Amino acid sequence: MDGEPEAAGAGEAIARRFFELCENPRTRDLMLRRLGASARSAVGGRLLFAAVTRVVFRPLLRSRRLDDAAARFELVAAQLGGIAVLRYVTRMEPIASMPVDDLVAMVAPGIQATLTGRPSAEPRPGSRP
Repeated sequence: MDGEPEAAGAGEAIARRFFELCENPRTRDLMLRRLGASARSAVGGRLLFAAVTRVVFRPLLRSRRLDDAAARFELVAAQLGGIAVLRYVTRMEPIASMPVDDLVAMVAPGIQATLTGRPSAEPRPGSRP
């Protein structure tokens, strides 16, 4: 790929960064307020998406080769937002008490597939084993 960074691992990195922000005592309240606001209004939803884009997507995707189509980012934001509602708002088990590492391991392949069109566990066409 002419030395361009690959998209491999982006799903895990994005999921981990998002849940670190939700779990960290310094950023948890802000993230949960934005999540709650997103459920109440379209403006709140746009503010949440803007925050997630600024602090999660951009820093992690700068060094990776990905199609930056807005639809892919919006779908990933929807996945993470839905999981955050289950974990932090409605506190649905087993998601609410699951260790972050386990949660990331479960959601990262879906995020990876949304970003690249294929799950991270599948070899890329033309890649060497």
